[in-house]
Amino acid sequence: MNSFKRINTIKTTPLHIENSEDFLKYFETYLKNPLTNVDFIDVDITKKLKHKSYKYIFSHHEFSKFIEDYNQVIFNLANLKSKTNNLINREVAIFHDYDGELGAIRMRLGKFFSLFPKILDVLDSELHHDLLIVSLSFSFGICVEIEGLDYSMTVWGVEHKSHIHEDTQI
Repeated sequence: MNSFKRINTIKTTPLHIENSEDFLKYFETYLKNPLTNVDFIDVDITKKLKHKSYKYIFSHHEFSKFIEDYNQVIFNLANLKSKTNNLINREVAIFHDYDGELGAIRMRLGKFFSLFPKILDVLDSELHHDLLIVSLSFSFGICVEIEGLDYSMTVWGVEHKSHIHEDTQI
């Protein structure tokens, strides 16, 4: 029995993405947003940024919020759009199931929100994995982690003073 909760985005059935080629295909066909090599961050840099992000998240629980219902996660993410108006032109790294092979996606935050919520259908329509979006300067980030059947949402640098780290070496 599948115990995962279904995301209420655009698709009523999950997209069948089984490999990186499918992932790229759905970005182009479903989202109408083809990705090229310049849209990806180097795999080694991706790994370092991901590691640094989770290290930061695990050491700053004060930015985390426990959420029981996935629809509330979608609602909270949608509400972040209006709170990030001053950040929409900033480039972010969007991590996904194939970032170890392709690298994280480099995209402007405004573009991510223009594709929201449909982009979740391609990134992980049933949210079996974390959603992690981090600015390339590491001054803000959004992470939705799986916590059993519930979620933990961590947001930093969006609503309050940016968390710029002078020691950030990626």
